[in-house]
Amino acid sequence: MLTSFFKNSKPINFLVLLVLLLVQYLAVQKIEVEGSQTWLNYLLPVVGFLGLVVAFLYLNAVVKTKAFAQKNTYAVLIFVLGIICFYPIFNDHQALIAYGFWMIALRILFGMQDVQHFGKKLFDLSFFLVIAATFNPQLYVYLLFAYLSILFFSPNQITHYFIPILACLAVWLIVLAISLLGYDDTRLLLWPEWTINFDWNNDLNFIFPLGLMGFLLLLGFFGLLAAIQKSQSSQKIYYRLVLLLLMFGGFIAVFQEQFLIQNFIYLFLPLVLMASIWVTQTKTKWKSESVLLFLTILGLAYNFFI
Repeated sequence: MLTSFFKNSKPINFLVLLVLLLVQYLAVQKIEVEGSQTWLNYLLPVVGFLGLVVAFLYLNAVVKTKAFAQKNTYAVLIFVLGIICFYPIFNDHQALIAYGFWMIALRILFGMQDVQHFGKKLFDLSFFLVIAATFNPQLYVYLLFAYLSILFFSPNQITHYFIPILACLAVWLIVLAISLLGYDDTRLLLWPEWTINFDWNNDLNFIFPLGLMGFLLLLGFFGLLAAIQKSQSSQKIYYRLVLLLLMFGGFIAVFQEQFLIQNFIYLFLPLVLMASIWVTQTKTKWKSESVLLFLTILGLAYNFFI
């Protein structure tokens, strides 16, 4: 039933998932009801949700690229069902904005095979990554993917190695100008601080999300391994990028000032891509149906425990 409904990209699929995403988002919103109220108190949740919607839409765009060539909506289904596990991020609107810009950059990354416009795409990739990093400084580490894309797709063009630097300077100058005009200082220019913290304070909210990610990792590993064996050499590059995203997501989750479950949101995305590959490629319908039903029950049930 679920595989039949979500095997094609139809407007009704996105409408159902967007409504579910909105319900989950509103269910955990904390709007200050005491003290002075300003329009900003109500605007920030809207902007945060728009960042989440951008991530939702651009995830669908990622799986539609030549890298994955999926014509279904399995990835966005798994994303919506699993994103509730990281519900504290729903009240961190700045993190949601960063996540939206980060997802835009990923869409560009998985479309870098166009050598004719590679320089422009490289600039766009770096530009959106730096914008995301202005909201979450730890994301500066993903600029390494700009240089990896050069090594994978255009290693002989020396001038391309300077493009990410130009993108960084462009964003920093814009942010600096806004910061000086709005605050008369440089408070908007943030830099990452790397620390290792495994103190989870016996928080039981970690158990379910980590268990879900473990399940997706186990499922996605076999799916990605089978896909690599069947794919052509040009497509294998993108599967390697997924594995690198997995490694970087783990790095972001660990090297934080606080060990929080919402820090795993960047590890969750490559797991979603890997699991969707397995669901798409498995030829046994009852297996894919069982997995999607299991994830649906878990995702909906988790809403009652938060």
